[in-house]
Order: sequence, then structure tokens, then C-alpha cells
Amino acid sequence: MWEDPLRAGVAKRDPGADDSFGVVPADECDDDITLLVLDGLRWAYPYRLAQTRAQPGDTVTITITGPVSNTWHLVAAATGWVFRDQPGPRLAASLMMNTEQAWQLLTNNLPAAAKVDPTAVGDETITSILLHTRAIIGTPKWA
Repeated sequence: MWEDPLRAGVAKRDPGADDSFGVVPADECDDDITLLVLDGLRWAYPYRLAQTRAQPGDTVTITITGPVSNTWHLVAAATGWVFRDQPGPRLAASLMMNTEQAWQLLTNNLPAAAKVDPTAVGDETITSILLHTRAIIGTPKWA
């Protein structure tokens, strides 16, 4: 299953609990594992962005800086939002965050005190979706 390697990277066994898992901070994983996990978790974005109306070619750019740097371009198409190597003709919104913030945001472990750290600009509906997207099932710790 595709989620098995992702799960292995995101969670480690908590020997003090029955079947619970604890989330490992990104800085405790090597960069290859962190990249693998973030590339898996990013698939929450097209799913959540499907709630918005967009013109084909509208782009959302997500930039991650730090030890694991990456830029993802989600481009609106007739079939929904798709990851592309290059942005489309119109930037609808962007999200900038460091590796740890990306990890914490997508795993629902971004502390409320860090709410202002990721920087989202552009269309308010889209930026709200970007800041509330979680790849792990659960209610965002801050809204």
C-alpha cells in the first residue's frame, strides 16, 4: 500500500501505549525521509482546493524552505487542481513556510502560538484553505 512508507516516516511506535503513534518532528528524520513524507502529505492540497472555483491556469504555489526545500505548483485544470513543474499564467495564492512548519501544518501539529509563522498571500478563500489543510485526519489545532 502507498501509505505504508508514508506512515513509517510520519509515526513511530510509542512503547508506552497500546496501539497509539506519536508524531516524529521533521528535524528528527533524515532529509530523504522528510522529503518522502512531505511529498506524500502534499496530496491533501488538491483535495481541499477542489472546494474553490478557479479558472484553468490559476496557480497556487507552495514554497518550503530550510533543510528540505521544495516548491509545489498546483494548477487549476478542467479536472481539478494538479501538481505541475511550472506555474500557470495567473498566481491565485501562495504559501511560504519552512520545513518544520510544513511538517507541523500537514500533520496537525502546528501549535496555536505558531499561527502567524506560515505566510499565505492571495485569494482569501484559497489562503484559508491552505492554512487549514491537514493530511492527517483531525480538526486543526487553530483555525
